[in-house]
Amino acid sequence: MYTLHLGDPGEGSKELWSLREDVFVEPYAPDGSLTLYGRWGDVVLWRPPEPIGNFLHRMQLGPVSLTNVLGDPAGPGPLSTAERAALFVTLERLHHLIVRSLSAGHGEQPLVSVIPISPRARFRVKRIDPDRALRLSVFATLGSDGTALSLESPLSLHRAVLHGPQAAWLAASLGRPRTPRELTALLSLPRELVLDTMAYLVAAGMVVQSEPDTPDGSPRFAEDSDPVLRGWTRTDLAFHVSSTLGRHDRDFGATYPLGRDARQAVLPEPPTQGSKVPLFRPALPDLLRADPPFTAVLEARHSVRSFGEAPLRLDEIGELLYRSLRIRSLISPEGTGPDEAVAMDRPYPAGGAIHELDFFIVVDHCEGVARGVYSYDGANHSLVLLKTESADVDVLLNQARTAANMSGAPPVLVMITARFQRLFWKYSGLGYALVLKHVGVVQQTLYLVATAMGLAACAIGPGEIEDSARILGLDWVAQSCVGGFTLGHLPNSAAAAGPTGTRHAVNDADWAQQCRDELRKREQ
Repeated sequence: MYTLHLGDPGEGSKELWSLREDVFVEPYAPDGSLTLYGRWGDVVLWRPPEPIGNFLHRMQLGPVSLTNVLGDPAGPGPLSTAERAALFVTLERLHHLIVRSLSAGHGEQPLVSVIPISPRARFRVKRIDPDRALRLSVFATLGSDGTALSLESPLSLHRAVLHGPQAAWLAASLGRPRTPRELTALLSLPRELVLDTMAYLVAAGMVVQSEPDTPDGSPRFAEDSDPVLRGWTRTDLAFHVSSTLGRHDRDFGATYPLGRDARQAVLPEPPTQGSKVPLFRPALPDLLRADPPFTAVLEARHSVRSFGEAPLRLDEIGELLYRSLRIRSLISPEGTGPDEAVAMDRPYPAGGAIHELDFFIVVDHCEGVARGVYSYDGANHSLVLLKTESADVDVLLNQARTAANMSGAPPVLVMITARFQRLFWKYSGLGYALVLKHVGVVQQTLYLVATAMGLAACAIGPGEIEDSARILGLDWVAQSCVGGFTLGHLPNSAAAAGPTGTRHAVNDADWAQQCRDELRKREQ
């Protein structure tokens, strides 16, 4: 175990040790064992020497100097040689529960603290070269929780809390490559303090060192050319890590972070104005007899970005929405009525049956319904008119056309929005990731139903959230567009309906084309 160089009093730095705030050290049990309780399970120490137990209890209260416990290695000291060895073995075992802090000079107030956020976290501090360039990792993020600044990175199993202004200055100064020697001169800080702080941040994975001996002498960093990291942005990688388990210490899963009483309404607030358009309800037994086989539908499914001249009909829109998006039932606790509903059942699955997605239909031309923007009422299977302004309709349709790389506006656009608090009141960590998964589920459901009906369909991204929120009358922070889906009739020629580019048959691609041709014959 490496101990940082301790500089002259007031010039260098001092190491402090403590336990994570969520760790509880139990008093000695009758059998002499000592148990530490933490978020990743319990650690039982069998008959640790009393000084070690006292030290762990002291660490539970806040940062403590290990040097004070060890005493002078050359003198008698508070610990015997065996106890010193036992202490280091114990601390090694408790790596994932120990917060390592650094204070300036004699001050006990930490300057920077490195907190483990995984049971696999291991903190190894090494000396750094004062003439070797350093830089904040491009994956590190400097932020605040409202009480302190901290550095986090999806590539690290630690979080670095910056308690003092000196640490914040040092971190902020590393937006571009600088050597510790340059930092010392720039910020007028003690050399040892800079070296020790940088060693901590390098060990925590927040600061990276340049590669040694580059051909032209300019600083180069391994993360910039790492083939595994190429393509990842800081935001994407952080989102991936935060919405999965293993590399963070945040609450995760069905924890009800907003409190069970903060549950959001199952159904959205209905529009107060606008005419209602009842939709066609297909007879499900007839569909069972007439639908093509599931395998044929699955094999024939593909994106179509051009459309036939004949307009969609309102009954086709009604059938598609009924089969894919309608609300089949509301789910309430045993013995309560629909007013107490907490979940719902729709043709597509959703985490916890919460169904946070709502749907808006933008019509360019469709037989039986006027051009405009409509809200889909899944409980009553109807459309509610929201907007008829041509400019607003054009904005939404043109964004869909651009997103799908279409030559013209789609006849009908299904806009998928999410009421985020519907998920956030129950789930921690994975709420927004669930939204995106649900969008994919909805789009595949729409694809399969549209394919079975012989319609041209194409999934698209969410478009411009500010424009869509304004037109739909939403607060984008509370409810935003998260995906879309275009619909129309298939183009007249089979060639125009298929994907563009040269096709190379792999795993029965010819069979898939046969399925498409067969479904087209059925429609004709």
